[in-house]
Amino acid sequence: MKKINSLGLVCLSLLMAGVGLTITACSSDDDQAKDDKLDMYADQKLEVVTNHPGTVHYDEELQKWYIDYLQNKHEGDAERFYPDELPSDVRVEGLPVVCSGNIYDIRRSGNDMIPYRPNDYYLSLLDIAECDDLQPLQDTESEIVQFLDDALMVEMIVGGGEVSGHCQFNFPGSTLEEMLADTCFVINNQAQLASLYIGQNTIPEIDFSKYTLVIGRAHMPSSGESLIYHDISADKQTLNLFIKQYSAGLAAIYFEYYWGLYPKFEGDRLICKRIISTKVVE
Repeated sequence: MKKINSLGLVCLSLLMAGVGLTITACSSDDDQAKDDKLDMYADQKLEVVTNHPGTVHYDEELQKWYIDYLQNKHEGDAERFYPDELPSDVRVEGLPVVCSGNIYDIRRSGNDMIPYRPNDYYLSLLDIAECDDLQPLQDTESEIVQFLDDALMVEMIVGGGEVSGHCQFNFPGSTLEEMLADTCFVINNQAQLASLYIGQNTIPEIDFSKYTLVIGRAHMPSSGESLIYHDISADKQTLNLFIKQYSAGLAAIYFEYYWGLYPKFEGDRLICKRIISTKVVE
Protein backbone atom coordinates (compact mmCIF):
# COMPACT_ATOMS: atom_id res chain seq x y z
CA MET A 1 0.00 0.00 0.00
CA LYS A 2 1.19 3.48 -0.86
CA LYS A 3 1.65 5.73 2.16
CA ILE A 4 0.25 9.19 1.50
CA ASN A 5 -0.74 10.78 4.78
CA SER A 6 -0.31 10.31 8.50
CA LEU A 7 -2.54 12.09 10.95
CA GLY A 8 -0.83 11.00 14.15
CA LEU A 9 0.33 14.56 14.84
CA VAL A 10 -2.24 16.42 12.80
CA CYS A 11 -4.71 18.48 14.78
CA LEU A 12 -8.36 17.63 14.29
CA SER A 13 -11.39 19.73 14.98
CA LEU A 14 -13.93 17.85 17.08
CA LEU A 15 -17.61 18.81 17.02
CA MET A 16 -19.39 16.68 19.59
CA ALA A 17 -22.38 17.30 21.87
CA GLY A 18 -23.03 20.59 20.12
CA VAL A 19 -19.75 22.05 21.38
CA GLY A 20 -17.07 23.17 18.91
CA LEU A 21 -13.50 22.56 19.94
CA THR A 22 -10.78 23.75 17.58
CA ILE A 23 -7.19 22.69 18.03
CA THR A 24 -4.82 24.99 16.21
CA ALA A 25 -1.32 24.16 17.40
CA CYS A 26 0.39 20.91 16.45
CA SER A 27 2.28 19.84 19.54
CA SER A 28 2.33 17.08 22.14
CA ASP A 29 0.33 19.33 24.50
CA ASP A 30 -2.37 19.77 21.88
CA ASP A 31 -2.44 16.03 21.21
CA GLN A 32 -2.96 15.43 24.92
CA ALA A 33 -5.76 18.03 25.00
CA LYS A 34 -7.44 16.27 22.08
CA ASP A 35 -7.17 12.91 23.84
CA ASP A 36 -8.61 14.41 27.03
CA LYS A 37 -11.53 15.84 25.11
CA LEU A 38 -12.23 12.53 23.41
CA ASP A 39 -12.25 10.87 26.82
CA MET A 40 -15.27 13.03 27.66
CA TYR A 41 -17.18 11.08 25.01
CA ALA A 42 -15.93 7.65 26.02
CA ASP A 43 -19.50 6.42 26.47
CA GLN A 44 -20.07 7.12 22.78
CA LYS A 45 -16.91 5.37 21.60
CA LEU A 46 -17.84 2.21 19.72
CA GLU A 47 -14.75 0.85 18.07
CA VAL A 48 -11.02 1.20 17.54
CA VAL A 49 -10.31 0.59 13.86
CA THR A 50 -6.84 -0.60 12.91
CA ASN A 51 -5.60 -0.39 9.32
CA HIS A 52 -8.96 -1.33 7.83
CA PRO A 53 -9.70 -0.91 4.10
CA GLY A 54 -12.37 1.43 2.82
CA THR A 55 -13.37 3.59 -0.14
CA VAL A 56 -13.52 7.38 -0.17
CA HIS A 57 -16.76 8.99 -1.38
CA TYR A 58 -18.37 12.42 -1.33
CA ASP A 59 -21.86 12.89 0.11
CA GLU A 60 -23.47 15.52 -2.11
CA GLU A 61 -26.40 16.05 0.23
CA LEU A 62 -24.28 16.66 3.32
CA GLN A 63 -21.34 18.08 1.36
CA LYS A 64 -18.98 15.94 3.41
CA TRP A 65 -16.37 13.33 2.55
CA TYR A 66 -16.71 9.91 4.13
CA ILE A 67 -15.07 6.47 4.11
CA ASP A 68 -17.17 3.49 3.13
CA TYR A 69 -16.08 0.75 5.57
CA LEU A 70 -15.54 -2.46 3.59
CA GLN A 71 -17.13 -5.61 4.98
CA ASN A 72 -18.22 -8.96 3.57
CA LYS A 73 -21.88 -8.23 4.21
CA HIS A 74 -25.10 -8.18 2.29
CA GLU A 75 -26.21 -4.98 0.59
CA GLY A 76 -27.83 -2.48 2.91
CA ASP A 77 -25.42 -3.10 5.78
CA ALA A 78 -22.72 -0.64 4.64
CA GLU A 79 -21.21 1.64 7.26
CA ARG A 80 -20.05 5.20 6.57
CA PHE A 81 -17.35 6.85 8.64
CA TYR A 82 -17.39 10.67 8.57
CA PRO A 83 -14.13 12.32 9.70
CA ASP A 84 -14.11 15.99 10.70
CA GLU A 85 -11.48 16.63 8.08
CA LEU A 86 -10.16 14.40 5.31
CA PRO A 87 -6.68 15.28 3.97
CA SER A 88 -6.86 16.94 0.56
CA ASP A 89 -4.67 14.30 -1.11
CA VAL A 90 -7.23 11.57 -0.40
CA ARG A 91 -10.30 13.54 -1.40
CA VAL A 92 -10.72 11.46 -4.54
CA GLU A 93 -14.04 9.83 -5.36
CA GLY A 94 -13.72 6.03 -5.24
CA LEU A 95 -10.15 6.05 -3.89
CA PRO A 96 -9.30 2.82 -2.02
CA VAL A 97 -7.69 3.58 1.35
CA VAL A 98 -6.69 1.92 4.58
CA CYS A 99 -7.37 3.85 7.77
CA SER A 100 -7.02 3.78 11.54
CA GLY A 101 -8.95 5.73 14.15
CA ASN A 102 -11.65 5.80 16.81
CA ILE A 103 -15.32 5.40 15.94
CA TYR A 104 -17.97 7.33 17.88
CA ASP A 105 -21.76 7.19 18.03
CA ILE A 106 -22.47 10.63 16.63
CA ARG A 107 -26.23 10.10 16.60
CA ARG A 108 -26.28 10.97 20.31
CA SER A 109 -24.03 14.00 19.97
CA GLY A 110 -26.81 16.56 19.54
CA ASN A 111 -24.89 18.19 16.68
CA ASP A 112 -27.15 18.88 13.70
CA MET A 113 -24.15 18.97 11.36
CA ILE A 114 -23.67 15.24 11.86
CA PRO A 115 -25.72 12.74 9.79
CA TYR A 116 -28.25 10.58 11.61
CA ARG A 117 -28.63 7.57 9.35
CA PRO A 118 -28.43 4.24 11.20
CA ASN A 119 -25.03 3.15 9.84
CA ASP A 120 -23.27 6.54 9.88
CA TYR A 121 -20.52 7.14 12.45
CA TYR A 122 -17.99 9.79 13.41
CA LEU A 123 -14.34 8.87 12.74
CA SER A 124 -11.58 10.48 14.76
CA LEU A 125 -8.97 9.77 12.11
CA LEU A 126 -5.47 8.84 13.25
CA ASP A 127 -3.91 7.59 10.04
CA ILE A 128 -4.85 7.07 6.40
CA ALA A 129 -3.04 5.72 3.35
CA GLU A 130 -3.90 4.86 -0.22
CA CYS A 131 -4.43 1.12 -0.56
CA ASP A 132 -3.31 -0.85 -3.62
CA ASP A 133 -4.24 -4.28 -2.27
CA LEU A 134 -6.34 -6.65 -4.38
CA GLN A 135 -10.01 -6.53 -3.37
CA PRO A 136 -12.50 -9.40 -3.83
CA LEU A 137 -15.01 -8.86 -6.62
CA GLN A 138 -18.32 -7.44 -5.45
CA ASP A 139 -20.41 -8.78 -8.34
CA THR A 140 -20.24 -12.55 -8.77
CA GLU A 141 -22.64 -14.83 -10.63
CA SER A 142 -25.43 -16.01 -8.34
CA GLU A 143 -24.78 -19.68 -9.13
CA ILE A 144 -21.18 -19.39 -7.90
CA VAL A 145 -22.22 -17.42 -4.81
CA GLN A 146 -24.86 -20.00 -3.87
CA PHE A 147 -22.50 -22.94 -4.34
CA LEU A 148 -19.69 -21.47 -2.24
CA ASP A 149 -22.00 -20.13 0.48
CA ASP A 150 -23.62 -23.56 0.83
CA ALA A 151 -20.27 -25.37 0.87
CA LEU A 152 -18.68 -23.15 3.50
CA MET A 153 -20.46 -23.23 6.84
CA VAL A 154 -19.41 -22.32 10.37
CA GLU A 155 -18.33 -24.95 12.86
CA MET A 156 -18.12 -24.53 16.62
CA ILE A 157 -16.59 -27.02 19.06
CA VAL A 158 -17.79 -26.23 22.58
CA GLY A 159 -16.84 -27.79 25.90
CA GLY A 160 -18.88 -30.95 25.38
CA GLY A 161 -17.46 -31.54 21.91
CA GLU A 162 -20.66 -30.62 20.06
CA VAL A 163 -20.13 -29.60 16.43
CA SER A 164 -22.56 -27.50 14.43
CA GLY A 165 -22.38 -26.92 10.70
CA HIS A 166 -20.39 -28.74 8.06
CA CYS A 167 -17.75 -27.56 5.60
CA GLN A 168 -17.69 -29.29 2.22
CA PHE A 169 -14.06 -28.54 1.42
CA ASN A 170 -11.17 -30.71 2.54
CA PHE A 171 -9.27 -28.54 5.02
CA PRO A 172 -6.39 -30.01 7.09
CA GLY A 173 -7.60 -31.41 10.39
CA SER A 174 -5.68 -34.51 11.42
CA THR A 175 -4.00 -32.67 14.32
CA LEU A 176 -5.10 -29.89 16.66
CA GLU A 177 -2.25 -27.72 15.39
CA GLU A 178 -3.51 -28.06 11.81
CA MET A 179 -7.05 -27.26 12.89
CA LEU A 180 -6.05 -24.09 14.73
CA ALA A 181 -3.86 -22.72 11.93
CA ASP A 182 -5.37 -20.11 9.60
CA THR A 183 -5.49 -21.86 6.24
CA CYS A 184 -6.37 -20.76 2.72
CA PHE A 185 -6.32 -22.33 -0.74
CA VAL A 186 -5.40 -20.40 -3.89
CA ILE A 187 -7.33 -21.99 -6.74
CA ASN A 188 -6.52 -21.23 -10.36
CA ASN A 189 -8.24 -24.04 -12.27
CA GLN A 190 -11.40 -26.13 -12.25
CA ALA A 191 -9.59 -29.40 -11.52
CA GLN A 192 -8.03 -28.03 -8.34
CA LEU A 193 -11.44 -26.83 -7.14
CA ALA A 194 -12.93 -30.29 -7.78
CA SER A 195 -10.09 -32.00 -5.89
CA LEU A 196 -10.82 -29.98 -2.74
CA TYR A 197 -14.61 -30.32 -2.83
CA ILE A 198 -16.12 -33.25 -0.90
CA GLY A 199 -19.81 -32.32 -1.22
CA GLN A 200 -22.50 -33.61 -3.55
CA ASN A 201 -23.60 -30.48 -5.42
CA THR A 202 -22.64 -29.66 -9.00
CA ILE A 203 -19.57 -27.43 -9.16
CA PRO A 204 -20.25 -24.34 -11.29
CA GLU A 205 -17.86 -23.29 -14.03
CA ILE A 206 -15.56 -20.43 -13.06
CA ASP A 207 -13.58 -18.51 -15.67
CA PHE A 208 -10.11 -19.08 -14.23
CA SER A 209 -8.55 -17.22 -17.15
CA LYS A 210 -9.91 -14.04 -15.51
CA TYR A 211 -10.25 -14.94 -11.83
CA THR A 212 -8.48 -16.59 -8.92
CA LEU A 213 -10.61 -18.17 -6.21
CA VAL A 214 -9.47 -18.02 -2.58
CA ILE A 215 -11.14 -20.29 -0.02
CA GLY A 216 -10.08 -20.15 3.60
CA ARG A 217 -10.67 -21.04 7.23
CA ALA A 218 -9.88 -18.73 10.15
CA HIS A 219 -9.90 -19.96 13.73
CA MET A 220 -11.30 -17.79 16.51
CA PRO A 221 -10.40 -18.40 20.16
CA SER A 222 -13.88 -17.34 21.27
CA SER A 223 -17.29 -16.41 19.90
CA GLY A 224 -16.33 -12.80 20.64
CA GLU A 225 -14.28 -12.54 17.44
CA SER A 226 -15.60 -12.29 13.91
CA LEU A 227 -14.03 -12.09 10.46
CA ILE A 228 -15.20 -8.83 8.86
CA TYR A 229 -13.28 -8.62 5.59
CA HIS A 230 -10.34 -10.01 3.64
CA ASP A 231 -8.10 -8.77 0.84
CA ILE A 232 -4.74 -9.66 -0.72
CA SER A 233 -1.54 -7.62 -0.47
CA ALA A 234 -0.30 -5.85 -3.58
CA ASP A 235 2.64 -8.25 -3.88
CA LYS A 236 0.14 -11.15 -3.87
CA GLN A 237 1.91 -12.92 -1.01
CA THR A 238 -0.33 -12.17 1.99
CA LEU A 239 -4.03 -12.68 2.66
CA ASN A 240 -5.13 -10.02 5.13
CA LEU A 241 -7.84 -11.15 7.55
CA PHE A 242 -9.61 -8.20 9.17
CA ILE A 243 -11.08 -9.38 12.46
CA LYS A 244 -13.36 -7.53 14.83
CA GLN A 245 -12.79 -8.38 18.50
CA TYR A 246 -15.76 -7.90 20.80
CA SER A 247 -15.51 -7.25 24.54
CA ALA A 248 -17.07 -10.57 25.53
CA GLY A 249 -17.51 -14.03 24.08
CA LEU A 250 -17.87 -17.67 24.99
CA ALA A 251 -14.75 -19.82 25.08
CA ALA A 252 -14.82 -22.13 22.08
CA ILE A 253 -12.86 -23.36 19.10
CA TYR A 254 -14.68 -21.38 16.48
CA PHE A 255 -14.03 -21.52 12.74
CA GLU A 256 -15.10 -19.01 10.14
CA TYR A 257 -14.97 -20.10 6.52
CA TYR A 258 -14.78 -17.55 3.74
CA TRP A 259 -14.25 -17.22 0.02
CA GLY A 260 -13.39 -14.49 -2.45
CA LEU A 261 -13.17 -14.29 -6.22
CA TYR A 262 -10.24 -12.04 -7.12
CA PRO A 263 -8.81 -10.65 -10.35
CA LYS A 264 -6.49 -13.28 -11.80
CA PHE A 265 -3.05 -13.59 -10.22
CA GLU A 266 -0.40 -16.28 -10.38
CA GLY A 267 0.85 -18.24 -7.40
CA ASP A 268 -0.39 -21.09 -5.28
CA ARG A 269 0.18 -19.91 -1.71
CA LEU A 270 -0.73 -16.98 0.52
CA ILE A 271 0.39 -16.27 4.09
CA CYS A 272 -2.54 -15.41 6.37
CA LYS A 273 -2.12 -12.21 8.41
CA ARG A 274 -4.57 -11.11 11.12
CA ILE A 275 -5.46 -7.43 11.61
CA ILE A 276 -7.56 -6.77 14.72
CA SER A 277 -10.06 -3.97 15.29
CA THR A 278 -11.60 -3.72 18.75
CA LYS A 279 -15.31 -3.31 19.35
CA VAL A 280 -15.66 -1.23 22.52
CA VAL A 281 -19.38 -1.79 23.17
CA GLU A 282 -21.89 -4.30 21.83
